[in-house]
Amino acid sequence: AEPLFRIDDFKDVICSSLQGYNEDIETLKTEMQAATESGEQIRKDIQETRKKSRNIGAQQKCELCSFPLVTREFYVFPCNHVFHVDCLAAEVSHHLTEKKRKKLEELGFGVRAEAPSSYHPSLKADLDELIASECLYCGEMMILLVQ
Repeated sequence: AEPLFRIDDFKDVICSSLQGYNEDIETLKTEMQAATESGEQIRKDIQETRKKSRNIGAQQKCELCSFPLVTREFYVFPCNHVFHVDCLAAEVSHHLTEKKRKKLEELGFGVRAEAPSSYHPSLKADLDELIASECLYCGEMMILLVQ
């Protein structure tokens, strides 16, 4: 019995497809390597950030309310601006989307509310992301308000 088709008839198409797949694989390998290197740099940057510290004087004041920082929980930004958590939450809340503002309220920080006396530590990352991902005065939010 004679075969229904001959490999030679499809050889060029098969080789062309394999060549294309090989090129795609090489592109993906290059992209994966770049992503890996980027991830390693981010990890290094995070570790360096964790090593940084700043001394806060007893008389250092919140940039928003001018009361001493050490009286309540506070944030210190790399630009050296400092804010009480509740002051920052109240100020930033005006500029959040409705969804983020509701999340902030769920965490116990309303527009005029003081910080809750305590909140679950697992919620701190949510709070940090909402109000402290960037400095109120130096971050993108302020730049957009100026424009």
